[in-house]
Amino acid sequence: MKLTDDEKAMLDGKEGPAKQKAMDLLVRYGNALGAERLVDTNNVCGTVVATNPFMREFAAKAGGFDAVFSEFNLDSSEVVEIPMVKAHTCQLIQSFDQDLWEIQGISRDRYELSQKNEAFSAGIGVQLMSTCTPYQVGNVPVKGEHCAWMESSAVVYINSVLGARSNVEGREKHRSRHANRKDPVLGLSS
Repeated sequence: MKLTDDEKAMLDGKEGPAKQKAMDLLVRYGNALGAERLVDTNNVCGTVVATNPFMREFAAKAGGFDAVFSEFNLDSSEVVEIPMVKAHTCQLIQSFDQDLWEIQGISRDRYELSQKNEAFSAGIGVQLMSTCTPYQVGNVPVKGEHCAWMESSAVVYINSVLGARSNVEGREKHRSRHANRKDPVLGLSS
């Protein structure tokens, strides 16, 4: 794969271990797909931290949100500190309404973890849009813009209606290996 000088510098670790691991993952992914080069994007929508039962348990055992991001976003068992985001990045919806958590039967522990999730995300520069449809609250990609979005229905919309371009990005690489785990807070299977 052809890399720019900036991309080579990140891959060589000149911008820190988190960016090095991210570039390593992108290069491996690109090579597996036969990509010739990476495309620039300044529009990312995804989830950063512990959003499902398994990840909440993982965060508690592995040492926090840097560990979750390292394992599930960077494919790295080595925990690295996550730097400020460089691209415009927004958070997708969390698993419950942050204002009506008690009415929904959410435990205080899970609510407080969610608050910590949001503080972590905001602290690294992620916009807290908390929606599966970011284009309805101000993140409207333009025709031909390359994006990196996780939410599948939003990806279909921006690709087919707005003419932007994005794959359906993902991250839960360990889900099948850890199937049928129980949420320690709710007791639900993941």
